[in-house]
Amino acid sequence: MVGARYLLLTIFVLMLATLGKTKGQEQKGDDAGIHVITLVDEKNDSEELNSSLIYSACRLDYKDVKVLRKWCSSGSCEEEDLLRLQDHLASLPPDDWAVVVNPGSEFVYLMASPELAKQKLEDSGRTFIVAAQPKNIEISGNDGNNENDDNAEKEEREQAKEAQTDDGENEKKMEDLITESAGGEEGNPLMRFLRGGTILGRVGAVLEALKEKKMPEDAMVDTSAQYVLFGNRIMGDLGVEVPINTRFIPEVGGEDEATAPFVIYSLENKLDFYNVIQFVGAGPNYCPFTVEQPLSQREEQPRILVSLDISGNWVPFLEEILQGLLKQNYPRDRVDVWVTAKSGQQEKEVEKFKEDGEGYSSILVNTNESVDMNSLRLKCVELSCDYLVVMEPQVLLDDPETFTTLVASNRPVVAPFIMEMKSKRAKSNMVYSYEGESQWDELISKRTVKGIFQVMKVRNIVMYRRDALEKMEKGEKVKHFINNEQSRVGYLLDFRGYKEGKQHPDLWGMRHNRFMWFRRYLHPEVLQIIRKEKKPEMVGPYLYYVPFFTERYCREMIEEMEHHGKWFDKEVDDREEAAHHYSSRNINFEEIGYADDYHIILNSVHKELLASIYGDFKGVPEASLIFVLKYSSATKYGTFTYHLDGGSYTFNIALNDGFTGGGIQYKLGNRYFDEEEEFLVAHNRTGWAVIQPDRPLHSHRGVALESGTRYAMINIIDTNDEFSKGGPKWIL
Repeated sequence: MVGARYLLLTIFVLMLATLGKTKGQEQKGDDAGIHVITLVDEKNDSEELNSSLIYSACRLDYKDVKVLRKWCSSGSCEEEDLLRLQDHLASLPPDDWAVVVNPGSEFVYLMASPELAKQKLEDSGRTFIVAAQPKNIEISGNDGNNENDDNAEKEEREQAKEAQTDDGENEKKMEDLITESAGGEEGNPLMRFLRGGTILGRVGAVLEALKEKKMPEDAMVDTSAQYVLFGNRIMGDLGVEVPINTRFIPEVGGEDEATAPFVIYSLENKLDFYNVIQFVGAGPNYCPFTVEQPLSQREEQPRILVSLDISGNWVPFLEEILQGLLKQNYPRDRVDVWVTAKSGQQEKEVEKFKEDGEGYSSILVNTNESVDMNSLRLKCVELSCDYLVVMEPQVLLDDPETFTTLVASNRPVVAPFIMEMKSKRAKSNMVYSYEGESQWDELISKRTVKGIFQVMKVRNIVMYRRDALEKMEKGEKVKHFINNEQSRVGYLLDFRGYKEGKQHPDLWGMRHNRFMWFRRYLHPEVLQIIRKEKKPEMVGPYLYYVPFFTERYCREMIEEMEHHGKWFDKEVDDREEAAHHYSSRNINFEEIGYADDYHIILNSVHKELLASIYGDFKGVPEASLIFVLKYSSATKYGTFTYHLDGGSYTFNIALNDGFTGGGIQYKLGNRYFDEEEEFLVAHNRTGWAVIQPDRPLHSHRGVALESGTRYAMINIIDTNDEFSKGGPKWIL
């Protein structure tokens, strides 16, 4: 009897709602819109959960998305909070639909398009639908199966399905839920849903309910909200196919067409599911939502404390690392820098950084104590910083937007995505899963999708929000995120390669940090010549003049040789080859432990350059001799006689130009020293090389210096193959 009474009441309410719906349609028609409103509570972590709703709303073209921050910030919803929501609703057309969501500790994700959602809501005959925050529910992020459901969850699902088969009993459950929801919320039944849940309704109905602090008479509590809030209301799972493809799979035996639920819920501990729903759309830059800013929010940029600890071993390419900090476009007056260094180690680079750091709020160079997270936290409190950036000395930043992007991420712990410059087994600064590899590793590293991903751990360069530091100090866990929105943040360097006792240890860094070595020491035009974007200067048959090393390389190589100081003096070259007859003052690369490192240059730059200039050169270079010559007008070594080096080819590289006279003269003949042949003069320009294939009988001699000292690096190279077809023809 009771069930029949509720059935009649339901039919009566539906008739009234249908009449109301028809009237509303006459007034609004298809112009009725859906407004999405998200409530962000005092815990900033909830913003991450809200973003899943925001981005899904953008993906589905919900044009009106509003964010109300600091919701219930005092621990309970105050009248001021309700008034803010009411004010916003009052500005909207009363016959439109409003979706008000407070996800609490859940992810909430819109699945239905605005048109489909509006149709379903209108077809329901209701003006007010609510769903409390689901509890202990997990949605599969892989294949959509329910094998991990526990018994309690299955029982709840069975009860929900039974409720749908008995209209009278279903109405009873709804009434009980409405009554139950009022408990503990100061007599306001709406607060349960505003503190964690979802309200869907006509704007006018929601506004009236908030003012009256009671449910409308036609309110419906969605009893299937464990997974789906008012879609087709068929239980099922969210199936995920990576990259970025989602679909709703009805439960076995469900209707095939039930594939468009309105709202999906998920627990926050599913990393894969978080990343899918976060980035299934176009990303944060696409989202046209507006944010209501609390009055207490400061207009100035957040303050950052940057910590860089270089107090350990020698740091490769430290100059570029510090330049990466200096090039950040974040306002310097909002940045404090704390460098922890070892006394007497790389002081020149640190002092240069201090000189160039004009405008920073402060720069502190600490050589007396080590730093840990606690001391950094205390320093952050002392400086009233909003964010702490902890950089390890292997991080080189290339993008000036890095700090700005991280601050805009507004995550408790976040890092830019950064990798080593290696083709094989390159390391990155994130750990996605401790259990093994994940498909998201590749998606993130290749930037197949871009955005802010939740991961297990970030490292090497990490930005901590101040509230996260406070949680960590209490032993609480905080979530880690990786931001890969930037296309080229920078690089992770390798600490290996340091040579003890050298003036310029970075010269030995090409084996482990080849990219940075090439960028600092290799002349950029040589790569253009290799790619045939630029032509080399031809100074004679088969004889070319090309830029090769930067002036910095040349200067450091001279300083390294003078630091070694053990020059080999010979009046006449006494090697067995008859063609070698020249005086020499030189230091061989073997003597300074540089020959093995230089073989990387031989088998990469040399080889590619020769192939570009001479056609199909296939030889594998092997060094006969690589050494630095020193000639001085003040000594007997002021020139050298005509000779033929006798290798497959020779690179003569000028290391300086601070002298007069000098240079190298070449001639081409059918036999050695044919004085009737024309001489070709090669210029001296720092870092430039003259490439001389020896087999066509290019012979050369030094032009006597008038003043100063000339340094030149000579590479005499043999190959196990000759120049192939299309290259120089040997003249023997």
